[in-house]
Amino acid sequence: MTESYQELLVALEELKRQFATWQQTGVVSQPQHARIELLYSKWGAELDPSLDYTSVLPSPRAVADSQKPLEVERRRLLFIEQEIRRQGSQQRITPAQVETMASQIATRRQAVESKLEDVNGEESLSEIQLTPDTGEAPKGRSLVEYLLDPRSLQALMATGGALLMLGLAIWLWSIGVFDNPMTVAFCLGGANLGLLAAGASMVRYSRYQTAGRAITLLACLVLPLNLWFYDAQGLITIKDGGHLWVPALICCAVYAGVARLLKDSMFVYTLVAGVTMTGLLFLADQSIDRFWEILGPSVFMVVLGAACVHVERLFHTGEGPFNRENFGRAFFLAGHVVMAVGLMVLLAGRLVGDFYEPVFANWVSFTEPSVTVAQSAKLISLLLTLLATYTYAYSQVATATREKRYAYLSVFSLLWSEVILLNLLNVPTTEGLWLLVLASTGLIAAVASGFWRKGGEAVEQLSRVFGSVGTGCTGLAVAWGAVALLRGLFVPAGSIASFPLDLLYMAGMVIAAAGCVVGGRMSQLRGHTRTADVLQYAAGLPLVGAAVALVVSLGVSSLALVLPLAMIAPVALAVTARVLGREDWTDTLHRPAVAATLLLLGLSVGVVTGFAAAPAVLVAKEHLALTIFYAAAAGLLGVGSMRSRQSVPLVAAGISACAAVWQLLAAAGLAEYAPLLAASTVGLATMAIARRKDRTEGDPVDRLATVGAVIVLFGSLGGLLMTMGRLLAGNEELPLIALAAGQGLAALLSSLISTSRDWKTTSRTLAGLHVLAGVLVANVMAPLSVWERTELVAVASGLLLLAAGHVRWRREGERRDPTVDLQLFAGSLLSAGPLVLGLLAQRFTEYAPAWEAMAVLNELGALLVGLLLLGAGVLCRVRVTTLVGAGSLTAWVVSLVALVDLPELQSAAVYMMIGGGAFFAAAVLLSIYRDRLLALPQKVRQHEGVFRVLDWR
Repeated sequence: MTESYQELLVALEELKRQFATWQQTGVVSQPQHARIELLYSKWGAELDPSLDYTSVLPSPRAVADSQKPLEVERRRLLFIEQEIRRQGSQQRITPAQVETMASQIATRRQAVESKLEDVNGEESLSEIQLTPDTGEAPKGRSLVEYLLDPRSLQALMATGGALLMLGLAIWLWSIGVFDNPMTVAFCLGGANLGLLAAGASMVRYSRYQTAGRAITLLACLVLPLNLWFYDAQGLITIKDGGHLWVPALICCAVYAGVARLLKDSMFVYTLVAGVTMTGLLFLADQSIDRFWEILGPSVFMVVLGAACVHVERLFHTGEGPFNRENFGRAFFLAGHVVMAVGLMVLLAGRLVGDFYEPVFANWVSFTEPSVTVAQSAKLISLLLTLLATYTYAYSQVATATREKRYAYLSVFSLLWSEVILLNLLNVPTTEGLWLLVLASTGLIAAVASGFWRKGGEAVEQLSRVFGSVGTGCTGLAVAWGAVALLRGLFVPAGSIASFPLDLLYMAGMVIAAAGCVVGGRMSQLRGHTRTADVLQYAAGLPLVGAAVALVVSLGVSSLALVLPLAMIAPVALAVTARVLGREDWTDTLHRPAVAATLLLLGLSVGVVTGFAAAPAVLVAKEHLALTIFYAAAAGLLGVGSMRSRQSVPLVAAGISACAAVWQLLAAAGLAEYAPLLAASTVGLATMAIARRKDRTEGDPVDRLATVGAVIVLFGSLGGLLMTMGRLLAGNEELPLIALAAGQGLAALLSSLISTSRDWKTTSRTLAGLHVLAGVLVANVMAPLSVWERTELVAVASGLLLLAAGHVRWRREGERRDPTVDLQLFAGSLLSAGPLVLGLLAQRFTEYAPAWEAMAVLNELGALLVGLLLLGAGVLCRVRVTTLVGAGSLTAWVVSLVALVDLPELQSAAVYMMIGGGAFFAAAVLLSIYRDRLLALPQKVRQHEGVFRVLDWR
């Protein structure tokens, strides 16, 4: 392997790295870098390690051994500089790029050479910049290096040139040179051409490429000032019939020659601008006199721009300066700029014409533009917009870019063409008509994208353009239709913001829905899944608009009656999808049905809140109609959620079912508490269905159960908030107690149905809160004293403690739980004690409760609680409940004597007979049972006979 081979291989790698750095910093383009990278990679692969490549590299110089690394670096940089200029001579990079890159490498090479010339050249090579230049200024550069940087020179020359021309103009004016116009004209023209020739010569015959181009560009920019000078000094004036376009044509020839001579695409823009200026001056010529008309300049600039756009294809795609990437691209962009200016002139003229009478007639002196009056001018305007539509669509195909800016411009031009066509045909324009036109455009574009879906690359690109056009137009039509629907339903007729939901709107919405379906299908075939999903769901909105417009046109004004009739459309669509059975078309049809149902549900909010233009109070017929609507929506969304496994339709189905029950209860006259009762009912039914499904299908985590639990939760919370709110407002009533009882029962049943431990805890808590709320309402409504309220609270607390104690007693096992003892003891006393005391007070004192129910509670409560405690104690073998229950029954029986009505005069005798009889009976009984009574203490101590109860817990 020769030493020259190694040096050349390293130099080539360094060169490739340097070009990669320049590509990252934007000095060279990506295609240029790719071509040069391929060229040097191929060259390096073809090198033979056994050959001598000394002649390829720059000649070495004799240096000391310590300076050999510097010499190698110098030769490498010189080689890179030579290769840069060789690539420029072969037109792979532009002269401006050559100047920039070569100056950077030359700066580095000069630094290395200065080290070589230094007597003390022992310094390390690392002090010199040996890494590829990144385009940024290195640290420690001198002022001279900053000044000689190509970008600094360009800025200095641009600033100096501008100041020079400004100073020259001021100086010429101050010395009165303008007094001799002809002389000044020749001097200015000669100086301008001389400056142009000097700049071009510097580019062609010197290495000062940047300076030469700057001078040439400055001369080209100053050249049109000569035309202004001719007109300002009266040499060639338009108003006197002078042909000022002739020297403008000469300027165009100069621009073309400069671009051809310098091979720089930057001068293409000056050429196109010069041609535009020449054409406008030609229109301003007195013999033509079309400059101040809207149509003349717009026709010229639109046609010129379209021609420049197509000129791009005349250039080849190979290497060299006159290729499609350089000169062709410049013509393409310049043409679009000129055409855009022409279209803006045309648009401004049409806007002024359309609003001439209401806005401009009293403020301006010119007449109404002909582009909105004359039929021929309208026809020409239509042709111009159609040409713009084609040119933008062609540009989207020609650029083959993922950006859709030309496609959207094509959409705008096409819509504009349709507007001009309707104006040309003298069709009365309404908002509904524009909506119909927009929707029709979207549908036609979507269908056209399907026809051209298969073919070559250009055809497929055109298909994508039409697909973008269709999606854009359809999306605008859908959004516009949604706003129009809200205006038609909720804005009173006759208002400035109202909108008629007529047959024209219905037709536009039908076409928009078809455009969404077709566009979604085409996007699905092209693999754009997200766009297809959005369009399929968006089809529901125009479907709703068309259905509502149809029902309204039939004379139905109440939105409560419109909704169930409009619901027929999504139901029919869902049934059609079900009948077809094809997987691809099922989504295409079922998704719009689901979206339409959700939108109708949203519109129904306006009915139930009273915001819609409908009767303030709904009658039974409207409640039943809404019941049918909500039931149909619940069924459709429920089936859709089971099929798509999505949560939103399922939640909406649950809400719809609640609304259906609500409206049914409202029709039955239970409107006040209907929403809460409906939520509890539907929630329980949903949880029951989920529990049944869980048993049959084995799905432990069912979405139905979650939705049902959430509905029950919201119903319970709503009931609690209503109860507490009315309590605070002082509006308590008996139905609130029934509501609390019903919702408490619903929460308790949901805890039994649910398989979730968390929900069981939550629902039981809710049930307890409902019981508490009911008790609070009853407490406020009942005319009770403090002692009576205390009695009720104590009895309720005792019963709860008894229930809890028996539950824990059942679960405690062999080991005794002290808590059970406490609960049973306290529960027995609290539940029976207050009732017995109340009973005795009623029977033996003058106490009479103000609330009759309280007296009944004392009478029956003592008996029932005593029986309950005695029975529970005997069955469960619990001592305290048995004894308390027996005591309660004894008190109740003994106190019956108070109910005996004795005559007032014989009370003493009766009391004596009763006392004597009691003593006599006691004595007889003691004599009869003497032996048993004597043995009684022993039986008590040994817990024998009936006293075995003392062995119980």
